[in-house]
Amino acid sequence: MLTSRNDECQQYATTKSIALEGLCGREAQELLLKVARVPKDRYRVHGEDAK
Repeated sequence: MLTSRNDECQQYATTKSIALEGLCGREAQELLLKVARVPKDRYRVHGEDAK
């Protein structure tokens, strides 16, 4: 899987490319904290860093 905001990266796809909508700011912050393995009860503490 390759993800990019650059439309020109479609040339590297071995199958079809799919354009996806972006996440809102809050959703993006939560995703970042989740993949960084920050415990949910610490999201508020690290929210500004994620922003």
